[in-house]
Amino acid sequence: MSKRNFVCFKCHVAVRREPYSGDAVLCPECGQECYNIGYKIPVPPKSKPEEWKALREEYFRGRLQDTVDQDLGKVRRKHTLEKEIAKLEARPGNDGRTREIRRLQRQLERL
Repeated sequence: MSKRNFVCFKCHVAVRREPYSGDAVLCPECGQECYNIGYKIPVPPKSKPEEWKALREEYFRGRLQDTVDQDLGKVRRKHTLEKEIAKLEARPGNDGRTREIRRLQRQLERL
């Protein structure tokens, strides 16, 4: 497995580590936790602050988009579960259908 680039946007330092070592990767200069940007994104030289600024903006824009996508996925899943529950509740009751409604309601509560 390829090593990942962990960067400190404050110090403009990159450190390469295994992706799942379990420990937080700390900046060797300031001691703050570094951000994992993966292994495909090129790291600019320390002497080019404009490229570091662009990398930082791209990284945080991507993280924000990931959060929005996750939230949207939860809303879609919640809506799907609610529709399925309503459809099952509209039909005549039986043991199997009642169990399925309870199972779907538990899934909905976990979201």
